[in-house]
Amino acid sequence: MAFFELKTEREMEDRDMATFLAHMAKTEMKFPYLPAVIIRATGENKIVGDALAKVFVMYAQSVKSPIVRLALASACQRLTVEQRKPIVLALLAHEEDKDDANLPLMDWYAAEPIVAADPAWAAEALAACKIPKVAEFIARRMSEK
Repeated sequence: MAFFELKTEREMEDRDMATFLAHMAKTEMKFPYLPAVIIRATGENKIVGDALAKVFVMYAQSVKSPIVRLALASACQRLTVEQRKPIVLALLAHEEDKDDANLPLMDWYAAEPIVAADPAWAAEALAACKIPKVAEFIARRMSEK
């Protein structure tokens, strides 16, 4: 409960949250909802700093929980295009998400502004994407230009 009290009082800074999330990733958390809730909460009402964005990349690359990946895709909506790039690239590499009802679309919503802004990155993402629905969306968006 202490985290939520700190969050509401805005006493925790990005570096503190990044350290906390990185520690949770190393300690094999048994509760996948907790990192997801924290990831969502950190992005609310503020801009996410680079330290926290780096931890998001680490989670996107290694987390097994689709709940956490969904939270990451959602948090990308509040990141700059440059901060999103490595996170989205890591999320698109999770082939196990291809049949999920929400993850492919959330991944696309996170990727679309990057695809629109950076065609070179879009080509890289298209080659690396293991989610067919998102690959189709990327290809369509690239052909619109």
